[in-house]
Amino acid sequence: MSKYEITYKCGHKKTIELFGKMSERENKIKWLEQQDCNDCKRLAGKNQKGKDLVGLPDLTGSDKQIDFALQIRLKFVKDIRELELNMPDNAKNSVEAWLSSKTESNWWINNRCNNAKELLVINYAEIRG
Repeated sequence: MSKYEITYKCGHKKTIELFGKMSERENKIKWLEQQDCNDCKRLAGKNQKGKDLVGLPDLTGSDKQIDFALQIRLKFVKDIRELELNMPDNAKNSVEAWLSSKTESNWWINNRCNNAKELLVINYAEIRG
């Protein structure tokens, strides 16, 4: 049994204990150094989940904020995309670009009490600015 400091591919460092033959430990260290740390994997998985579901960029914020904001964003995006069915193409493109610009979790959390139509009004106000 020995302790080793691992520098993961993502740049984070962690001290771990490894057991077994020296060759097995060396192989494990090499493998770990080619992986992202568990925190980065978890965060990437959460962001990827939201990205896959709605086709929008990753959100920023704490883990808790991202979890909450992904739920909120998914609901809004489904509602907004239903409203987009009756919009001309240039308006759809504008709405999609606007949605893609909202990458901060706190924006979605702060606007969670609005409905999809109200968000479209906010979008229009920002465009007319």
